[in-house]
Amino acid sequence: TVLSRMCNWLMQQKYLEYNPFHGQPKSAARTKINVGRSLTRKQWEYVMDALDALPPDDPKSARLRFLFYLAYLTGMRPHEIANATMGDFHTQDLGESSPEGLEIKVMGKGEVLRSVPIPEPLQVELARYLRSRRPPEHPLLSPADAPLIARVVSRKSNSAQVSVSSLHKTFTSFFALVASRLPDPSPTSQDYQRLMQASAHW
Repeated sequence: TVLSRMCNWLMQQKYLEYNPFHGQPKSAARTKINVGRSLTRKQWEYVMDALDALPPDDPKSARLRFLFYLAYLTGMRPHEIANATMGDFHTQDLGESSPEGLEIKVMGKGEVLRSVPIPEPLQVELARYLRSRRPPEHPLLSPADAPLIARVVSRKSNSAQVSVSSLHKTFTSFFALVASRLPDPSPTSQDYQRLMQASAHW
């Protein structure tokens, strides 16, 4: 497309007599979305039930719960989540009749920067997660370079940023746990197979 447009411009400037790309077939537009790599409503209910059953005061549980809500409610990709910091958050004035909107700046595919709204249910989960980390409960009050998703603090680790591969493992491990707790955890069950195949991208 870029070369064809360049050649069109060169034709207009009388540098070329014809555009050699005019005879090239155009690529077929992708009109169908692959819904096979997703969860049904019922399967997602199993995931949410398992998240609700996690110990409420456990830092790992708070992080896991926030991770799933973040991915589900924003559509952020794993590498976007892993690279996000508290400094990426900003507020948006929504007018006198609405509360101040919270957004996060995300560097996506093609190095394109976009703002992703943080809906109110996700803000509640974010505050709960930050409480478990013991910094301020609001990201704008936290150090700008602090990672959004950090390792759980222990004697052997600090709150360093998690890797993309670690995020993938977190998602797949929990999906496998949900599959093992299904009413019918048989390997021939469609729900079981789907959850065992699910990943952070789903």
